Order: sequence, then C-alpha cells, then structure tokens
Amino acid sequence: MSDPRKRNPKPVVTRTHAFFRLVHTPSAQIKTPDQGLDGQSLAAALKNPAAAKDRYAFTITAPNEFSVVNTQWRYIPYADGAEEFYNEKSDSPEWTNLASRPEHRKRMDQMKAAAPAHFAAPGKKRGEMKLVTEGENFHWEDKPAGQPAEGNPKKKK
Repeated sequence: MSDPRKRNPKPVVTRTHAFFRLVHTPSAQIKTPDQGLDGQSLAAALKNPAAAKDRYAFTITAPNEFSVVNTQWRYIPYADGAEEFYNEKSDSPEWTNLASRPEHRKRMDQMKAAAPAHFAAPGKKRGEMKLVTEGENFHWEDKPAGQPAEGNPKKKK
C-alpha cells in the first residue's frame, strides 16, 4: 500500500492490514473527529512504512471457523480440529500444509490465541431477507417463507 498523492509512491507499506482499517485512514488524514469506529488508522504506516507493525487479519469462513494471516503465515483452524498452516512467503499458492510439523506449533498457537474468543452468531442468509426501498431510504425485512430470492426466479419448464 502506498500514499497515492505522492508522485513516487515508494516506500510502500508491506505489512498486513485488514481492509476495515481503511475507513480510519482518510479520517486521520483530514483530521475529522473520532466517530467511535472500530479499528485503527493506517495514516502512521503511510507516513513511515519502515516503522509499520505487522498485524493479524482475520477472515470468518463459517460459524466458529476462521483464518488468520500476517505477512508470512496463514493459519486455519477448523471446528472439527483439523488445521492448515502455510508459509505465505515461500509457498503463496499454499501447496504445502505445515500444520503437522512440531516446529510450527508455537506460532500456530499464538495466531489462534489472537482470534476473538467468541464470534457473533451468523446472520440470515441472503435469500431470507428482502431489500425494501422507500424513496431515498432503504431497509431490510424478513422475506415471507416460500418467496424465491430476487434475481433467481424459479425457472419455467
């Protein structure tokens, strides 16, 4: 990542950052008041990329399942106890699962411990809600049972 306002965008920030942090960066750049948003600004990392700290980024893949990644490693624990662990620098296609190698256990445990202790319950599925528009306003409502999903009408034979 680099500051697009600079003609020569080097140095580039090469540390892991989650996309939700991007919302704070413009706010910090233009000095808007804190609006209680979750996360941290990347403004300091853009000013001094060499001092940027590596952080974990999480992806929720299923209820109580996630993956966690930083600039070198990706760790994926599954609810059934299976695990995947990859070296993103030397194996970016993730061909070699290193999870069974004991020398990686400490790092895997650290990455797992960094995850939230509890995840929110999954929301409703896409087809269970309908978007209601009223002029320039909109909101979501439960879809009546049996109504097909928008954009996917039942095919006629």
